[in-house]
Amino acid sequence: MAAQDISESEWTTQVLTTGDYLGASDGVLEVVMAEINDGAAEVISSTTANSAIAHLLSAAAHAVLRPQRNGTTGFRNTSRTRVRNKSSKNVLTQMTKVEQQLRAHPSPTATAQDWQGRLVLIEVTWGDGWVLRRAIAGVPLSIDLGTMASTLTGAHSALKAVINLEAEARQHRGDRDWWCDALQAVTTDLDERHWAFSLVTAAYASVVVDLQTELNTLVDGLTPKHYAVLRAAVQAQSKLSTGRKLVIADPLRLNQLTLSDRALWLIRVLASEGSVEQIDKKLSTEIAPLLRPGSGDMRDLVRVVSRKKIGLNEFRGARATLPVGGWASGVKLGVLSKNVAGEILGEPEHWPGDIMQRAVERIEERMTKGLVALATVADTNRWFD
Repeated sequence: MAAQDISESEWTTQVLTTGDYLGASDGVLEVVMAEINDGAAEVISSTTANSAIAHLLSAAAHAVLRPQRNGTTGFRNTSRTRVRNKSSKNVLTQMTKVEQQLRAHPSPTATAQDWQGRLVLIEVTWGDGWVLRRAIAGVPLSIDLGTMASTLTGAHSALKAVINLEAEARQHRGDRDWWCDALQAVTTDLDERHWAFSLVTAAYASVVVDLQTELNTLVDGLTPKHYAVLRAAVQAQSKLSTGRKLVIADPLRLNQLTLSDRALWLIRVLASEGSVEQIDKKLSTEIAPLLRPGSGDMRDLVRVVSRKKIGLNEFRGARATLPVGGWASGVKLGVLSKNVAGEILGEPEHWPGDIMQRAVERIEERMTKGLVALATVADTNRWFD
């Protein structure tokens, strides 16, 4: 894989956690912090318990109030672990302290001042980045963000700007012109991804319909790893008190809303039940762009589109996004000739394991075709008489 492809599909943090990195070098942890602030923590779901990286991931998870698969908030309980050699691990020491402070999530009766103190801590720790913007999006709708921003001093100018942006997005949920202006004002990749996140999680469905071209362009231009981050963040946001279900069944059914496969799969995680039904009908079988390495686990996508025949070449290069799991048994594949099966087995690094299994079965079927069963041979020749 080319260096550019790796940078678009792979997080250094994931490589470190996969390799069970147990060190706490400030240089390494600064790279991890930067990636977390670019969204990496949204898609890295496991790490070595009590490692330095686990503390950083846990702090980010608590900052955005993200529930985990084990039913708790944040990563496994790491707040009570002992930090060794603190003098040489400044990043770890700082993040362990922040993690402990963020572990106490605001109660339903938390005041605007409580939330402001929490956001100030997040800003001081991460600055303006994905973590801060996701944290602000989780502030309850009952909190007056505009008033909160007005009380912030110049020392927190970055926080004030992002809070004001969220406040305006909430105020202009149905204002197409405001969303157009907001998109025109973006200056960084982070700004673009945040705009897409806010649009699908906060704007009214009518605005999403009006800005479908802009949404398609932005989402289709994301690198695989940032697409996976955006989808995971949208799904997590939909489960918070500020989340919602996006109802777009009628615009899809009436062809008023035409989204790319990438945009459809993104929105599916927060769409209403009727909308999901329409999305599944609209998804095409040309799924190769969604199966690029770094896009996440796409087995569910294949199951959804498997009602139609999927061209075999759509799976080339999808080994990382389609882990082994029996998903291919019911998939209607294009012609799997003996030559194609041989080609697949000759390039195992390019094909998902389940597709390789189908190729093995095809070769076996061709090799045994016309052969007489051993039991029949034994009976014919009276071997055991």
